[in-house]
Amino acid sequence: MRAQVAEMQAITEALQRERDAIKQALADAEHQVQILLYVFAFSSDLAKRLSLNFLLQLSDKASDVALMKEKIKLLLSELDMLRASTKEQTAKSQDAHRQLSDEHKALGREYQALGKDYTNLEMRFRHMERRLAEAEE
Repeated sequence: MRAQVAEMQAITEALQRERDAIKQALADAEHQVQILLYVFAFSSDLAKRLSLNFLLQLSDKASDVALMKEKIKLLLSELDMLRASTKEQTAKSQDAHRQLSDEHKALGREYQALGKDYTNLEMRFRHMERRLAEAEE
């Protein structure tokens, strides 16, 4: 159970890192678009070539973001599976606990019954000892 909780925490941390990476990639892309717009404003031949490089970089960033999104989806599905497994194991653990508790109560009742039987036998034994002692006198 602890291992699953630790695994769920690790997945959550991985999701946070992926989210931060996507935010950073989007911020970088936005910055590059601003630069690209500035470059287009001057539209020289060199500027057009530079803007083509920026467009290629933006395309790479978009594919990186898409990969990160897929990775996040996989991590989320893994987290869901772990949650379901944890719920299932928790239910099993609760059932086992209830069963052990019921058995413990039953054993307690049996112990009390045996204690009463022992007390009754002990009283009968002492009574018989007294009668035997009386018979010997």
